[in-house]
Amino acid sequence: LDAVNHAVDQGWTDKNRVGIYGASYGGYEALISAAFSSDVFQCAVDAFGPSSLLTFVDSIPPTWSLEYQDLIRSVGDPDTEQEFMKSRSPLYFADQVKIPMLIAQGGNDVRVPQQESDQMVEALENAGVEVDYLLFPNSGHGFNSKEDMTRFYSEMETFLAAHLGGRAQSKAELDS
Repeated sequence: LDAVNHAVDQGWTDKNRVGIYGASYGGYEALISAAFSSDVFQCAVDAFGPSSLLTFVDSIPPTWSLEYQDLIRSVGDPDTEQEFMKSRSPLYFADQVKIPMLIAQGGNDVRVPQQESDQMVEALENAGVEVDYLLFPNSGHGFNSKEDMTRFYSEMETFLAAHLGGRAQSKAELDS
């Protein structure tokens, strides 16, 4: 938010043409920003981001015991800090999102399971938020193929052009 304000104050950015995009933790940040700062951004793009710290922590496999301990130290312990974790989870604030969203998820993501995006998309739809959902069944926590990556960035370019202005390259231009 400070960076956006600085860019606007310097005259580098039109405050009416600012979107946010992030992947993984950055995807979580994009979701949080959409929920808590819809007045700053005109649209948001999340790729592979957790939507609920509670369900995200619950999805950590037992074999990742060291990662689990690090995670609960940084985001909260679901056994003792449920309300704290909910207060920092965009899923529970979907009704506060006032901007269009694009959410991308890998169907084979073991780091941030598909459930994280599925539940966020459902909550946004229930709240009447415009949301586009791209599921890449053969990708994990990132894109596993050039085709998936190209499709995502092409769809994101079209989404950003629609909501921020500018143009997106057509499929024919991409193929040439």
